Amino acid sequence: ILNISNNKIKTIKNVNKLKNLENFYISKNELSTTKDLNNLLELKSLSLLDIQNNNFSDNSKELLSFLNKLENLKVLYLKGNEVCRSILNYRRAIIIQLTHLSYLDDRPIKQEDRVGAIAYFKGGYEAEKEAILKFREENDKVIQTRKREKEMLEISFEERKQRALKSL
Repeated sequence: ILNISNNKIKTIKNVNKLKNLENFYISKNELSTTKDLNNLLELKSLSLLDIQNNNFSDNSKELLSFLNKLENLKVLYLKGNEVCRSILNYRRAIIIQLTHLSYLDDRPIKQEDRVGAIAYFKGGYEAEKEAILKFREENDKVIQTRKREKEMLEISFEERKQRALKSL
C-alpha cells in the first residue's frame, strides 16, 4: 500500500520497482493525462487505484483505454475529475468498458449493475429497468432452487441418520 495523496504531484515516476504494490492512493494531486500515469502499467499487482480529485479533464477514451490495461485493477476511485462529467452516463459507461472492476468510486459493482448498463445502452432506461427485474427474478429462482436442494439433502441426511440409529 502506498498513499501519496495531497502532494501536488504532477506525474508518477519510479514506481516500477514496487512490483508487489496492490493499493495506490494518489488522490488530490495534479495529475492530468495518462502520460502522468504511464509507469503504473508495470505494476502487475495493482488492484486498487485512487486518482480521484486530480486534473483529468479531457480525452476520456484515452483514459479508459489506459485503465483497461491495468489488468488486475478491481477498485477505481475516479470521481472528482472533470473527465467524469464528459463521460455520458458515467457509471454505466465505466462498468461496461472496465469489465474487470468490482468497485467504482463509492459503490460496489454488482452483476445486476452490469446487466442493467448493457441493457441501458441497447435500449434506454426502460430496457435497463426490465433487464434488472428479469435478472433479479432469475436470481431469486436460483436461490429458491438451492434452498430446496439443501432442504432435500438435510431430509436425506436425517433419514439416513435415523436408519443408522435404528440398525444399531
